[in-house]
Amino acid sequence: MKKHLLFAVVVLVLMTACLTVSLTSPTPVPPPADTPIVVLPPSPVVADTPIPPSPIPLPTETPIPTLPPTVTPTLVILPQQWNGVYRQAGVGSIPISIIIEKMKGNTFTGKMIWTGKGNIRGATTIIEGEFVTDFGDAVEQAKWGKHPDYTGLLEGTWIKWTETGFVQGRGYTLGGWYYGHIGEDGTMTGIYFLNDEITSFSSSDFWELETR
Repeated sequence: MKKHLLFAVVVLVLMTACLTVSLTSPTPVPPPADTPIVVLPPSPVVADTPIPPSPIPLPTETPIPTLPPTVTPTLVILPQQWNGVYRQAGVGSIPISIIIEKMKGNTFTGKMIWTGKGNIRGATTIIEGEFVTDFGDAVEQAKWGKHPDYTGLLEGTWIKWTETGFVQGRGYTLGGWYYGHIGEDGTMTGIYFLNDEITSFSSSDFWELETR
């Protein structure tokens, strides 16, 4: 009886041990299935697109404007004095001088000195005039046409003036007009009108001056 009881106890212990082992043994986990690796196609290499350079504008020929010829009056350092002679038929040559004292633009004021000789008394007159940059209208051009140097072109320096009053002396006609041209040699030559009318041209009168 004791042997059967002992055997039963041993069997019970073994069964308990097997049950314990069975309960504590981990349940085998099946290995994870292999995940397929997705191979992406290589991205195409984009070549650098060259940026075209900005077009450089070609130089264009700019025509040089053609300006009409202008007259540059003779440079006058004031006061400026011109000396010479006035020739008149029946009288001969009379020494004269003109002195340009003031200028404003192309206009000037000054004095004209008649030295006189023999029975001809001397006198000093007031003058007003201009350096000419335009021969003016047809009437004015006709006056200039009496000058031996006149060709219609403004070559050299052209000047005209009139006497408006006396500083000293008497005996000379006021209001006449002197039309002159300064040539390349610096000599001023001119003609004379008794008044503002072309018919007053004194064909026998001629004067010539040089700057001092």
